[in-house]
Amino acid sequence: MINVIFYGFSDDQNYGTDLSVNIAGRFNMDYPDTDVRVIFDEDEEEFKIIFDIDVTDIDDIDTFLCEEIAKEYEVYCEILNDYNCNSKSYYYDEEDKWFYK
Repeated sequence: MINVIFYGFSDDQNYGTDLSVNIAGRFNMDYPDTDVRVIFDEDEEEFKIIFDIDVTDIDDIDTFLCEEIAKEYEVYCEILNDYNCNSKSYYYDEEDKWFYK
């Protein structure tokens, strides 16, 4: 299972919730019927929008789509493999490349 996580920071929980609707709508155009979860951490003022996708490799995810969403909504993106914890991250406000872990 691969998790695609878009996240950002705000002290307004409604902002994260509203943003999740827009991001889910855009993401589901390419990945229909994908489950989405929204998590808000009040202490860290962080929201996460998490999509669970039934593929086995982080490179199976359309990174161009993720970059578009990250730039358009000014959120960060992480693609994480639940099984082996491999991941890659994209930061909309930094270099235009993916960072692998």
